[in-house]
Amino acid sequence: MKIALITSSFFPTVGGAEIATHNIALQLMEQGHCVDVIVPYQARKFTAQKMTYNIIGLLPKTKEIAFSHVALGRVLLAMQLVYLQIFNKYDVWHTNFPGYFIAGLQWMTKYVPVVLTTQGQDIQKHAELQYGWRLHEAYENLLKTSLHHFNYITALSKSVQDDFYDLNPELAHIDIVPNGVDIRRFKNDIPKDELRRIYDLPHDMPVILTTGRNHPKKGFKHIPKIASLLKQQGVKFRWLIVGKGNDELLALAEKYSVAELLDIRGQIGSSRDENNLFQYPSDDLIKLYYAADIYCFPSLLETFGIVMVEAMAAGLPVVTTNAPGCRDVVENRQTGIVISLDSIELMADAIAQLITDKAFYDRLSKNALTIVQQKYDWKTVAEMYQDIYNKAISGFKC
Repeated sequence: MKIALITSSFFPTVGGAEIATHNIALQLMEQGHCVDVIVPYQARKFTAQKMTYNIIGLLPKTKEIAFSHVALGRVLLAMQLVYLQIFNKYDVWHTNFPGYFIAGLQWMTKYVPVVLTTQGQDIQKHAELQYGWRLHEAYENLLKTSLHHFNYITALSKSVQDDFYDLNPELAHIDIVPNGVDIRRFKNDIPKDELRRIYDLPHDMPVILTTGRNHPKKGFKHIPKIASLLKQQGVKFRWLIVGKGNDELLALAEKYSVAELLDIRGQIGSSRDENNLFQYPSDDLIKLYYAADIYCFPSLLETFGIVMVEAMAAGLPVVTTNAPGCRDVVENRQTGIVISLDSIELMADAIAQLITDKAFYDRLSKNALTIVQQKYDWKTVAEMYQDIYNKAISGFKC
């Protein structure tokens, strides 16, 4: 099968959409398909990276025009996509995180089956957080009027599926296809004490881990307060926070007198495998998951939250909120602990329970590993998409 996988955002930007696009393409290639990943012009320099799949950059300014002038952007994008379709003769297109590209892709559905998957701000909205393109009336209307044109729609979670049905209750069945992890890479033979030494982490206390960029919707601003409550309970711990922009938490850490308990580090980039192929998450990030004991993710809104699955793949129980996306991934008191959005105190109590109750911790850790292996391996995810592509192709009428 020849597959065009198009996205409005790609590396070197790092987020759930970019990681998903990369890993889906890798797995589809391993399953014997031919995959071209079509990216904005800004990401063209990433074509120098060694990949098993092909990367095609769109023309300059395509993304900017698509966002600022929808009608003109639709024509500019459609012309390029038609050219690529004629030249490469794809069997199916899959748009992963379409954004305003959705206008041009809607036009393509007349000529070739197109599968739609959204990844974040292209489907979710939150007025208080000022998050989501649907807060802009033009995009909201564009999305509403475009959805019924696509041959197949997939949602990362039940929460995203509900967002689609809220936009258009008359949509046909929407399959839930999650993001995942490469199970083969989540193996570790290095003792935890040695990992702690390598990454300069304490040996004599539990390590709580949080990863990701510091965006308002992630709720990272609550971490210093949670740490303060744990300190008041007499819990010994170190909280490792890895990701872009988290230095902004230092002032809050000083305010709550927990600066010495927080270890804030920058974003960890990609790594290479034995064949010099690009891979993400990096080996260092995976080892940090294994060096930690508990994963905490106080997010206010997610489509999926791939970092939670990465943590579970390393056997870490996850403490998170009942926000959309988070509640879809973590099963309360089975693979982690899910706390109501407005209860920082309960989140601190949940972390303390995992530190003090070994039997409870071990049960959640074992369950987390099992569920990831059953549901969230990228190989399984790619097979689900492969089935959807076949359905889209067999049901397509030009």
